Amino acid sequence: MNGQEKDKVLTLAEQIAKAEKDKEEAFAAKTDQKNKERNEEEEVRFSNYREPNKIVPKNEREPKEKKERKPRVSTPEFMDETKDVVLIEVLYGIEGSKIDITDKVQPGQKVNNKAAGQDPAPGKRKKVFVKATVDGEEVEKTFAEGKYLIF
Repeated sequence: MNGQEKDKVLTLAEQIAKAEKDKEEAFAAKTDQKNKERNEEEEVRFSNYREPNKIVPKNEREPKEKKERKPRVSTPEFMDETKDVVLIEVLYGIEGSKIDITDKVQPGQKVNNKAAGQDPAPGKRKKVFVKATVDGEEVEKTFAEGKYLIF
């Protein structure tokens, strides 16, 4: 290969290298532009959120509004107090193993082993068998263990 051919080969190699470099730069510029656009979109999307990982001392925090807690539906507050309920007999346990807890509970009270003072059937699901008068009418009702006596 003579000198002129070598110069042509070098020039051709330089042109190829330059073209590859230009191609890489164009790709990098395009990628940078896409990343910039994506970041701008995220800034707009997340602008409503507070700064992440920002630690604010307790004495500088804004007081939180206390949400009013709703009591559970089965609590005594939802008992119809206009009704006149008189417990005649309250038995706690399972068939064949019941204890009388009439003097230990009241209408609206949650009945469990603690309220009964003992466990009449250890390891078993118990029921509360109630005989009562509601507004003068005799009623018999069965409750699951742990429920409130609500009429």
